[in-house]
Amino acid sequence: MKFNRWFTICITAFIILIFCLLMKAPKHFSWEQTFSHHDLQPFGCALLDSMLTRSLPHGYSVSRKTPYQMEQDDTVNRKSIFIVGTDYHIPDTDMKALFDMAYRGDHILLAGDYFGSLLEDTLRFKTWNYYYLMNLNTLKQYAKRMYPKDELIWCGDSSVYNTQKFHCYPPLCSGHFNLTDSTSCQILLFRQEEKTESDSIPKKKPVTITYTLGKGEITLASIPLLFTNYGLLDSNNHLLQLRLISHLAKYPVIRTECYTSPITGEQLSPLRYILSQPPLRWALYMILLGIILFILFTAKRKQRAIPVINPPKDHSLEFIKLIGTLYYQKKDHTDLVRKKFTYFTEQLRREAHIELSDGNDLDTQAEKIAGKTGMDPKCITEVLRRIYPVVKGEKDTTENEMKQLINEMENITNHLI
Repeated sequence: MKFNRWFTICITAFIILIFCLLMKAPKHFSWEQTFSHHDLQPFGCALLDSMLTRSLPHGYSVSRKTPYQMEQDDTVNRKSIFIVGTDYHIPDTDMKALFDMAYRGDHILLAGDYFGSLLEDTLRFKTWNYYYLMNLNTLKQYAKRMYPKDELIWCGDSSVYNTQKFHCYPPLCSGHFNLTDSTSCQILLFRQEEKTESDSIPKKKPVTITYTLGKGEITLASIPLLFTNYGLLDSNNHLLQLRLISHLAKYPVIRTECYTSPITGEQLSPLRYILSQPPLRWALYMILLGIILFILFTAKRKQRAIPVINPPKDHSLEFIKLIGTLYYQKKDHTDLVRKKFTYFTEQLRREAHIELSDGNDLDTQAEKIAGKTGMDPKCITEVLRRIYPVVKGEKDTTENEMKQLINEMENITNHLI
């Protein structure tokens, strides 16, 4: 029991130590661009979806339906469609559905790096993006060395929002539009390039534009990474996101993830790195197997140790010696004969079924005893005549007489059949 108690204490202390180390260990982030509703990593959209769900007046939901499916589901009620991602390709069928919904009055916001040739040819623009010239290490270098951020300037409808500047690192806002006809759209946000020697006026590169089609509108944004968790928490960019989303707030907003890959359960698990490495994965499996075996074997009822109990010692001989010593020291021979006679009569009653009376009819009693022992009745009668006076207190006895009487009673009982 003592061993089990110390074992339990050690296991508990080890588990507490592991939890403390895990809590103080540095967190490892995944910089994969998922744009997922469930992803809390830098380039997921969990924070954006949570914020819009609480702030949009007509509701906000996330779906995996394609624009064609949403256009076929409901052609009466107006809605707003929001698609965000990098390098996604919109099929011509879905693009035609987006145009139909826009002409009927729906509002559409597309945020991405490339929007397809059909949309570019129809609205007469080109998309330029230099993000792929920069990798994650480049972004880390910008943040580590405190390089200056690019400046994004809001120039939308001044009656709704005032002109405001927003700042972000170049890898997050490197895309822009080249407009064939700038009068056909409204520029909401542009990035101002640094003035060069050949340019007297700094160049303005649109990064967010909006087109009016029929009763609705289509808004295009070349800054998809600003809609992620990282972009939302960087500086005051959450205000920029709210300004862009406000173009959709007139109707219920549906963000579709049909062009992004769903996150698997393993990717969402906190143990995803351990499970991704074969040695760590097998170590985890062995730990779990050991815990299961430990539970199975310790769950059985354990047999308690049976204590060794020594048999009780026979002290009868010591008691007899003690009593004999007491009688010997007191020299009370008569009383010792009486005690022996009481035991003698009890033994005759138990083994021979002979009840000795008060001694008035000694011959009859001697005949019964002789019948059970085979001894001479006269000898038995003689013994009884010598014993009764001592038992009744009519006569005292000496030590030799005591020994003779006790030996004669022992002789009779030894002859019992």
